[in-house]
Amino acid sequence: MKNLILVLVFLMPLHNYAQKVAATTFTIQVDGRKMLDKPTLYLFYQQDGKKYIDSANQKNGIYLFKGEVDHLINVAMAADHTRTGLQNLLKKKTYEVDVLKFYIYPGLIGCKTDSLLSSVTFTNSVVNRDLQRLDILSRPNAIKTTELEKKLVVAKDKTEKDILQRSIDSLLVARRAMWKSFYQKNPSSEAALIALKWYAGPEASIADYGPIFMRLSKQVRNTPEGKSFYKQLLDKGTLVAGSRAPDFEQADTQGKMVRLSSFNGKYVLLDFWASWCGPCRKENPALVKVYQEFKDKKFTILGVSLDEHDGRAAWLEAIKKDGLIWPQVSDLKHWDNAVAKLYSISSIPQSFLIGPDGVIIARDLNAEQLKLKLIEVMSIKE
Repeated sequence: MKNLILVLVFLMPLHNYAQKVAATTFTIQVDGRKMLDKPTLYLFYQQDGKKYIDSANQKNGIYLFKGEVDHLINVAMAADHTRTGLQNLLKKKTYEVDVLKFYIYPGLIGCKTDSLLSSVTFTNSVVNRDLQRLDILSRPNAIKTTELEKKLVVAKDKTEKDILQRSIDSLLVARRAMWKSFYQKNPSSEAALIALKWYAGPEASIADYGPIFMRLSKQVRNTPEGKSFYKQLLDKGTLVAGSRAPDFEQADTQGKMVRLSSFNGKYVLLDFWASWCGPCRKENPALVKVYQEFKDKKFTILGVSLDEHDGRAAWLEAIKKDGLIWPQVSDLKHWDNAVAKLYSISSIPQSFLIGPDGVIIARDLNAEQLKLKLIEVMSIKE
């Protein structure tokens, strides 16, 4: 299980939601009078590629946090009920920690809680109340999915694995139905846009989701995040099989600039990943096997990491540990990675299989699908 030090994982489902406004002060006021053990509260968030950690203790039953933000961003707050300090808190497993996810923005965010921080009620924040409703709807399903995924990892019997996978798939269908119902019933809520993004997934295109997006209120569509999502839908229409892969240049692990077009004449898997991305790391062993099988047949992989500046060591360690011997590049700007923006990457893992002529052949293939596609395009007989 992951430690709390990976607290940004808590933020992933809500990442990159940005409503630009004039820079000003945010104030979080937590009424914690029912938290009789008076825990220290810690606030974790990112802004402009930088990590921030703040703390507050009770004063007359109230916790106060203040800071400067220039847009609406998602944060995580954790309660240290043992009052043993931040470092001990970070060593705990995520399921052992009392954690709350919400948004901060310029102005006052008020809330009150019972004995647990996670039982908070927002008193003056519409967007947080809406997101809380969405979270309450999805949480039982997500918990059950996590339980089944843990069982699937250790299952050895094929029949048992198949049963578990079918159950997980059924839960995903049910969860997507919840998201769909939410954005249909709440078109004027900014939370509806988030539900739509979750429902649509990274493969969403303007043809499939443009009409649905237009059913959201004009106010929601015109937020910077609404405009960004619409652009993402448009971009998916251009970054498809048969279209030319946009060229780019980015630094590798040694600081040397690597250009995509320098691989012309080879099949290239452009692989977007990060050291903190569990699904990416899980797929890497299978990807290594495909690379070893096809690397002498004019095939290579170019990894683009969405790690951040202070995650450079973790990036390099992941490359070494997973045996990723192909070229790796990154500007260490997390979701603001220039190549990720160029390719409209809003979640990972994502990938593009590019032909020797620089044209996209396919996208988002897992290792097994990649192998079959390479056999097909190279006309290789097994």
